[in-house]
Amino acid sequence: MSLSRWISRRLVAGITAIAALAIAVGSARALDPKYLPADSEAVFTLNLKAALDSDLAKKHKDLVAKGKDELKKKMADNQQVKDIFDKAGFDVFTDLYSVTIASNGGKDADKLFLVVEGKFDSDKILETARGAGGDVKVGRVGNVPTLEITPPNGDNKTVHAAIVSDGVIIAAGSRAMLNDGIARATGNKVAIKSALKTLLETTKGSQSFNFVITANGIANMLSDAPAGLPANVNQSVQAIDGMSMNVTVTKDVSLQLSVNAKDNEAATKMTKEANFGLLFLRGMIGGKAAEDEKAQLVLDLANTLRVVQQGTNVTLRGEISSDNFDRVLAIMPKR
Repeated sequence: MSLSRWISRRLVAGITAIAALAIAVGSARALDPKYLPADSEAVFTLNLKAALDSDLAKKHKDLVAKGKDELKKKMADNQQVKDIFDKAGFDVFTDLYSVTIASNGGKDADKLFLVVEGKFDSDKILETARGAGGDVKVGRVGNVPTLEITPPNGDNKTVHAAIVSDGVIIAAGSRAMLNDGIARATGNKVAIKSALKTLLETTKGSQSFNFVITANGIANMLSDAPAGLPANVNQSVQAIDGMSMNVTVTKDVSLQLSVNAKDNEAATKMTKEANFGLLFLRGMIGGKAAEDEKAQLVLDLANTLRVVQQGTNVTLRGEISSDNFDRVLAIMPKR
């Protein structure tokens, strides 16, 4: 398998897994790091409330409605969880604030840890769960109520969850991970590594989506890469201390990708290469833009991209204006 195909498959698989987990359980502040496992190397947060409350979402009500319909269909993949929240009066589109998924960067789904923030009625959720039948077990760890949900068809693994407050639910693939999560949630000690903590400090509750990953997380993610990774890929990875990416939706869409390099020399090299890449991209597209509407749109978007170096940090910023967002929608295939 080629490197490009391998990366594409990992990316698609990762996004699919994240979306499936978010749907299965379900303006927010940035996540409290005390909820995250000590071995976390990568953290993904989807702030649904911030996105749905944005001016852009309000402008495109029809598009949002279609998206909601698709989510409702997907939620049927875990009917038990859906039924519990439905009967408890929980509306994913008004009561769910954010979903955060933490991992060590590896491919083992059992190691994923989930933090769901929103407006929950704990008593109603527990009452509904108790009446759901033998596949749903209600327990308690100290003062924290827990749920153990086992799909009857055996296609999915048991979900272990805990309602740590009326605003936070945590979930994991094993009871041991859940118990550790409860201990962290009910205490005040932040267990995560300093490298991840530093990356998380760059995230904000106003961001509709953010993702951070440490150098160790990147190494774990690439551990099952095909043999013979190109030397330039290995060199690029070794020069990185961590990465962060975020998307903020307001009336426009702002995008930012930041890389923390090992040293100033590596950061300067990345900045030069990135700027050269942008110039090459704009030049390559520019010749076609006058005759091709799609190429002109890509050029307009590429012209918003800027690379900025600050010490060992290299940041790529860009923006999709409300008008350009409308142009993107206009040329997309209609379903």
